Amino acid sequence: MKPGLRALLFCAAFATFAANAVAACKVAGDGDTPPAWTTPQAGEDPATVSAAGSATIDGDRLGDALAAARTQALKELAERIRVSVSSSVKLNDSKVSEGGKQVLRSSIESVAEATTSVTLQNVRADQQWVDAKRCQAWVRVSVSRADFDRARKRDMLLALGKQVGAMLALAEDATKPLVQRESSAAAAASLIGTNDFREVPEVPVAALKVRLGGVDKMLQKMKQDE
Repeated sequence: MKPGLRALLFCAAFATFAANAVAACKVAGDGDTPPAWTTPQAGEDPATVSAAGSATIDGDRLGDALAAARTQALKELAERIRVSVSSSVKLNDSKVSEGGKQVLRSSIESVAEATTSVTLQNVRADQQWVDAKRCQAWVRVSVSRADFDRARKRDMLLALGKQVGAMLALAEDATKPLVQRESSAAAAASLIGTNDFREVPEVPVAALKVRLGGVDKMLQKMKQDE
């Protein structure tokens, strides 16, 4: 292919691409300067917790893009709860007796990685920005610090409730060494005794306590029979 023809075809292709790019987004924008809240370093009101999300605008479907951006922002907010829950769950290591620390540490990551399932209350979309130049829609969602902390605490207790169940299952496992089963039972007892599960009726605390009592009796008998 001749250089001149190649250059002509390239220019034509570029022009087509540019035209398509412009045609791909047909909305009115809110300016060229992104507001501070769209950046990761954005400051935050101490009384609220916020998260921002963005989505690509397809043609003139701004409503769809704003909805997608809001969904992304909600996911970011949920992720902040998950990270906070992870840190709080790990802090429970200090509440567990020495005999149960190893068992707790060995399985804590499974709880830390659990997806946040709490539905945040009173979340509101309080900011939006349309970047027509880049065909991006931005939405910020916010929730009061009190509601965020309430959701975080609830999710943490749900995670710890699952952890207690997992520890009791290990303590009941006849294939495991007795010392490991005793440590697991001790860790479960520590978590039940140092956390108030009354705010999460999904955690069957009474049934877990009955189950723990049965495990303790079984392990004591096994130790006596040694």
